[in-house]
Amino acid sequence: DRLVPVTFGGHGDEFPSVVTEMALGDFITEYVLRSEDGEDGQKPKNTEREAATDTEEQATATTTDKPKTATDGKETRTKTAPTRVAYMSQHCLFHQVPCLAKTVSVPKYALGKLKPATGAVNLWVGTGGTKTALHRDPYSNLLVQACGFKYVRLYASSETKNLYPETPTRGGNANTFTKSAVAVERPDLTKHPLFANAQFSETILKPGDGLFIPHGMWHYVRALTPSVSVNFWWN
Repeated sequence: DRLVPVTFGGHGDEFPSVVTEMALGDFITEYVLRSEDGEDGQKPKNTEREAATDTEEQATATTTDKPKTATDGKETRTKTAPTRVAYMSQHCLFHQVPCLAKTVSVPKYALGKLKPATGAVNLWVGTGGTKTALHRDPYSNLLVQACGFKYVRLYASSETKNLYPETPTRGGNANTFTKSAVAVERPDLTKHPLFANAQFSETILKPGDGLFIPHGMWHYVRALTPSVSVNFWWN
């Protein structure tokens, strides 16, 4: 019955998001498990190879399937987010339900670094298709994949000039999260032409994988399947 914040419809970049609260059990049974069964209209990807193939196909589609305008009298394509996509992101559930913390071991790379004032452990649970927009954190970050597959793209801090960072609400400083204005897999190069010059690395995380993301490194994440992740922040 624990209430948790869930984002529906929005994926962190090109779609608007709707955030509400719902019982954790309802979220899991009504969205995550149904997504795993393929009720979101997409075949679940059961292997790393299938997940990688899905990434390649979607990347190709984003470069060729450009939306048309509504002013030319021809076909109009409206951006609408899949209604079955739902995400409980960056949530401190381990603090709210201490018994869950016993199911997670702190990786040796983070031992001694997770101090209450400067660290955090967050849980990320969602259907396939969730996205975390391109951004950088004011912390060092260890992202651990517990279940499912996630595509991750990384940009070095030296690429900031090509990534169109938005002005943080609290002002820009070393302790502020910064988001890019670019929709990574559907970039509008008319608005963001320098993004075409940005160099990046990419990978697919499978269950048991951990990825260290240094303080200040830009990263974008998309779930290829229903997914459970845990991240460890420290400063």
